[in-house]
Parts: sequence; C-alpha cells; structure tokens
Amino acid sequence: MEAKSLKLRIFDKEYTIVSDESEERVKQTAYLVDSLMREIVEHAKKLPEERIAVLAALRLASQLLTIESKEKQASAKAESLNALLDRELATSSQQ
Repeated sequence: MEAKSLKLRIFDKEYTIVSDESEERVKQTAYLVDSLMREIVEHAKKLPEERIAVLAALRLASQLLTIESKEKQASAKAESLNALLDRELATSSQQ
C-alpha cells in the first residue's frame, strides 16, 4: 500500500500523519490515543499534556506486551499440542 498523508485530531491538536496503513486503521489508532489521553486527564486534570501523552503511550505499550505474552503462550501451547498429536498419530499408525 502506498503512503498517504492524513490529517488527524488528537487531544484537540491537529496532526498530519504519513502512513501506508489504511485510512480507517490510522483513524482508529488516533481515536484510541485521543480516548486514552482524555481518560487520563479525567483522573489527573493538572498534568501537562506531555505527561498525559507519555502515560497514554505507557498504557498502550503495557497492553501490547500483555497481548504479545498471551500470543507467545498460545503459540507454545499449540506447538506442544501439535507435538503430542504427532506422537499419538505415529504410535497409532504403528499398531
């Protein structure tokens, strides 16, 4: 996909983003960041905008690490089950 320039609003500021992701994906991402920043500011109204952005980034990074960890565990479990199935099939075909 070819890179496109998109204008987005995040936390009441306009940004021009160049991305090769779909426009819908970029808008969803911007909406997620904006929502997280607004959620954070509800609980800490006096924080500077930069800190709000960093807290949103940390929350997103934490969520990403959790998802990656779960995916890794699921992949290991699938490999283990495949190996077990292969052994069982090999045993049953020898009988």
